Amino acid sequence: MKSTQPFPQKMWKSGLGILRPTNFFSDLDDSAPMHSLWDSPAPYPEAVRPDANSPAVPAEALARRRRLQATLEAMEAGFPSLEPACLQALRSALKGCMELDPVAWLQQVQAQSLVEESLAILRASQRGGQTEPWLESLEQRLLPLAIKAQAKRLASYHLDSRRVMVRYGFSKAVPALDFDDRDLQLIFLQAFRLEGLIVALDLGKRPRPLLTSDHPLPAGVGGLAETMEVTLRTEPRGSVDELVLRLQRRLPDGLQLHGWAVVPNHAAPLGDRGICSHWQWCVPLALQRLVQERCQVFMATGGQADAFFLGMAWADPTLSFSSRLGESRATNPSKALAAWLGVSPSEIRGILRVGMDLRADARLAQGDRFEPKLKNLYEDAVLLGGGSNIVLVDEDDDDPIQLG
Repeated sequence: MKSTQPFPQKMWKSGLGILRPTNFFSDLDDSAPMHSLWDSPAPYPEAVRPDANSPAVPAEALARRRRLQATLEAMEAGFPSLEPACLQALRSALKGCMELDPVAWLQQVQAQSLVEESLAILRASQRGGQTEPWLESLEQRLLPLAIKAQAKRLASYHLDSRRVMVRYGFSKAVPALDFDDRDLQLIFLQAFRLEGLIVALDLGKRPRPLLTSDHPLPAGVGGLAETMEVTLRTEPRGSVDELVLRLQRRLPDGLQLHGWAVVPNHAAPLGDRGICSHWQWCVPLALQRLVQERCQVFMATGGQADAFFLGMAWADPTLSFSSRLGESRATNPSKALAAWLGVSPSEIRGILRVGMDLRADARLAQGDRFEPKLKNLYEDAVLLGGGSNIVLVDEDDDDPIQLG
């Protein structure tokens, strides 16, 4: 039987109303460092191109795209970039600010193992426009090097112990509510790049940075305890607190980092462990009577016929409700509320996710099952012939098989 009281007795007050505690890092090893920062102050950005817009693109989408582009540019202009010098040189050459010596530049890129990243930047700059001859020549030189680098990375990917997966928490509030999930990914990737963090690439044909959103929020919806997971090529040097402070100063207003923890590579993604989300909505005066009436009907019937809402509570002027969460439960809460009330989705603004219920991570207790296993035949042969006590027996005494 579904409960109409989704919120437990343990609550606390805040300026936003009654909030539920949600700790996304509680399943991790207690010995792992956890840095709380509540008291702290394209795939690549070049993929965002506000030019060459199609007439079919809505004006609202164009405005959001231009706002995102302006945000990314402001993040870069605020403080000096700590990106590797060879990538900065490529970006400057693409902007026409300097000339690039291809031979010396290629040597630097190969020495720092940034061939695939350089090719991605080069390709992103060529979208929707004509390519200059020097860019075509540079891409022809980079392409075979990138193919070789990717093959080498694929061969040793599962044995690479330098990669680290970081789970970081953040809040999304005004004035950043209009950013959707893709916008947030580009913003965080921009912050990582500018602070010198190299994000690892996936195993796709056109490799993309390994950054995932656990439970994406649509534009216009905020969250107090959101998370993303990013895989870095190597563990950052220096103090984590200082790193996150530098990342925070890059981020636009409305985005606040509040957690940073290194998690095992075999940890289950939070997106696979979701049970339900808990929301709050400060209802506008014009809709308060309608919301109160519908809420009373919902609670009187126990919400048995509703496929989205699990529970609901009304405390003038705030509506608290919970919804199902899972791999196939990515329903936009604004649209769900609009359909429930019979109004336009544009009238639903300012919904805030205040917590989530998650399943326990069973993988963390079975770490030995996810360690790299010896499966290479050459390595097996070396072990068998290296003076071990294993005796090889030739049992090729079977009679030949005659067919027909």
